[in-house]
Amino acid sequence: IIPEKFNCELVDILPGGVDNWWNLWEVHEAFIESVKWRERSAFSDRSLKLLNALYEIDKHPTEVLLEVSVSADHPWNAELLHRNLSKLRIAERDTFWTVWLNEQSDDVESSVGRLIDWCLSGQVPHTTRENQFLAALTLCWFFTSSNRWIRDKATKALTSLFIARADLFSALLERFKNVDDLYVLERILAAAFGASCRDQSLDRLTLYSSSIFHNIFAAGTPPVGLLLRDYGFGIVELARYH
Repeated sequence: IIPEKFNCELVDILPGGVDNWWNLWEVHEAFIESVKWRERSAFSDRSLKLLNALYEIDKHPTEVLLEVSVSADHPWNAELLHRNLSKLRIAERDTFWTVWLNEQSDDVESSVGRLIDWCLSGQVPHTTRENQFLAALTLCWFFTSSNRWIRDKATKALTSLFIARADLFSALLERFKNVDDLYVLERILAAAFGASCRDQSLDRLTLYSSSIFHNIFAAGTPPVGLLLRDYGFGIVELARYH
């Protein structure tokens, strides 16, 4: 209510100010819960500064971002995560993001596991494309993980999204075609190959093979990953067969 009515954060108006209160667990939890439920207009630069301050007290801000990642109208949805991770070099990204991700669980008790589970089994006819795209955008960053359970389940989850909404693949490939971590691009193509094997409709294969040719092979210098090339070539060959 405080951010919505008075355009300020609760911790800033408590007696003694932020220095007296920010170290309290209850204050952190109140802020995190408010991020999920407050009006979308009630976010400010100060809100973002407090989010980043969670990192300084051993609470990873990414946990909060994953909770709101699929909310289409939320200012901190997956687009914020994508902007921040994509501008980091791989070593910086691994330090900030991947080390934390590797320690997460793939079961539904964790925010990582809940998102994967929703993508695997939560698709219903009224699920919007925007929600599915935001979920897919987040899953792609799970592919930086060296935690095999997370990486493999996230790949299956992305396949599930591609089957539900075929055009997500082209949009993601455009976003990630220049990513500096080839494991990310490899798994996007792996998920697309899986979807193409399960649903070999001509529309899907035409769309996927065209996107792969223009973004991966057309320049004559495809990425060096052999599996990445094999997944892409496999889709092109399926399209040619049909």
